[in-house]
Amino acid sequence: MMVSTTYIHEGTLTGLTPNTKYEYRVGYGSDRRSDWYSLETAGASVYDVLIYPDSQSGDYSQWEEIVKDSAHRNPRTALYISMGDLVDNGEQAYQWRTWLNSIRPLSANVPLATTLGNHEMYTLDWKMREPYAYLNYFAVPPNGNEIFNRRYYSYDFGDVHYVVLDTMLYESNHEDNHDTYHPDLYDAQVQWLRQDLAANTKKWTVVLMHRDPFQYAFDRPGVSRDVGFDDEGVLFMPIFDEFNVDLVLSAHLHTYRNRGHVRNFDRAPSGPLYILTGIAGDARRPKWKQHPLDVYVAPQPETNNYMAMTVTPNKLIVKSFLPDGTQLDESVIEK
Repeated sequence: MMVSTTYIHEGTLTGLTPNTKYEYRVGYGSDRRSDWYSLETAGASVYDVLIYPDSQSGDYSQWEEIVKDSAHRNPRTALYISMGDLVDNGEQAYQWRTWLNSIRPLSANVPLATTLGNHEMYTLDWKMREPYAYLNYFAVPPNGNEIFNRRYYSYDFGDVHYVVLDTMLYESNHEDNHDTYHPDLYDAQVQWLRQDLAANTKKWTVVLMHRDPFQYAFDRPGVSRDVGFDDEGVLFMPIFDEFNVDLVLSAHLHTYRNRGHVRNFDRAPSGPLYILTGIAGDARRPKWKQHPLDVYVAPQPETNNYMAMTVTPNKLIVKSFLPDGTQLDESVIEK
């Protein structure tokens, strides 16, 4: 097996002022310097967030075009988010190099917040392992848990508190896992989640989770599944209700679905808005049946999409777009 070595260089900037534009460059030695790049710190009262669903691919050209075109159409972007399954195989070095090259239109100027997906936990022979490459590539904030550090985390950006969950219990609790066995992932995470949300002082709360909390029905030869809510939904949705989360974004199923506001597992205007973010790569999934709570389903057969969220002092405006910029869907949360 060929071994690939990647060197990651890291620098930390401190003492920055909110809502301020800066320029920076990187280099080493006495004469090696990059071009100058610009960045703007968080704190603007109105800003945009680009949100990308699963980008796992065999050929990342479609994903690269989506990033380039969406970045061009949204020059006010202050943050961008990946919803997990960034790559198809988390141990395959060339996929990571391709993915990281694809985000260049954003990476030098805009911070990235990632979500752990199941494909980040695969070995080259499609067994389970710890997400070593993912955790080394992305320096997301710590969560205080030595075993699960940075697999789930939270951060504040402007007046929004973002909570990023790790929904990989199946992979962590699987007999094929090459390194570690973590049947207590959700127990530890629920305790952390409650403490995190209780301490939250921001106006808006947005949850990001790779696995979707809703369960979609399908029929295949010898296999069928009923509609409802999956284990993650049963576990986490009552906590989202309790702490009045505003927006829950999920992924994994490679389809865009807007389920509207849901509380106590039923339609309720006071509940969080639930959106399944769609797909931004070339991996397709079987057509799922419609969930009774779906209020918008992307045109079938499913095509790629991306999302943009505008944060204002009294509104979250969430939109979904086709790769060419055609708008699919829009939701507004007011407070």
